[in-house]
Amino acid sequence: MVSTSAMEAIAWLHFHAPAFNDLDSLLLLSTGSALSLIQRARLSTLGKHKSYVLATENSLLGSVMDLSIAAAIRRKPISIRHEAGQLDIFFRNQAYRVQADVFSLNAFSKQAGFRFRCGTSKPTEHLNWLQLLLAEKNH
Repeated sequence: MVSTSAMEAIAWLHFHAPAFNDLDSLLLLSTGSALSLIQRARLSTLGKHKSYVLATENSLLGSVMDLSIAAAIRRKPISIRHEAGQLDIFFRNQAYRVQADVFSLNAFSKQAGFRFRCGTSKPTEHLNWLQLLLAEKNH
């Protein structure tokens, strides 16, 4: 599981731990909100035949991080730029322009015709898993 913060990873695990038979085989990675070259290199060594869940926030930044992390895992260089409600994405020697308000890893995967083989996990009514956990604890 890859997330943008360690606290987010722990909150995600709080809600999803029952789905795993062996927590010792689960790897939680935290990248921050921008991938460095070292992090990209590390993600590309994780292995193509493992399954990945990307637990980023439920926002445009989270969706962009999903794409950035998924591309790094699949060893595909990518460039993403946001301007005037549009995302300009350069991926596999092609340029794509996507509306920012409807962007997701799944939508881009379909548009580009490339399967990243990474699932995303986002809470529906909160910005991120940590806010959901805090909201649950306060009720």
